Amino acid sequence: MDQKDNPAQFAQSILRVLVIEDDPDIARLATTVLMRHASPRFEVQSAGTLAEGLRLLGETAFDALVLDLGLPDSRGV
Repeated sequence: MDQKDNPAQFAQSILRVLVIEDDPDIARLATTVLMRHASPRFEVQSAGTLAEGLRLLGETAFDALVLDLGLPDSRGV
């Protein structure tokens, strides 16, 4: 049985989220909104550039990604 079959287990899990955002205020806001939720719990990491985000994605497994599509070192959508 995996987490989707057991809502109680999912509620106790920690979801790893990567926020890739070049504006520190927006990155902090995204982190604050996620951290307000008690269930599931979120562990949030931030990257200020696409290159840094890609490096982190190569090193760590994340459950979700919050991505600014207008990063200076990217080509948007």
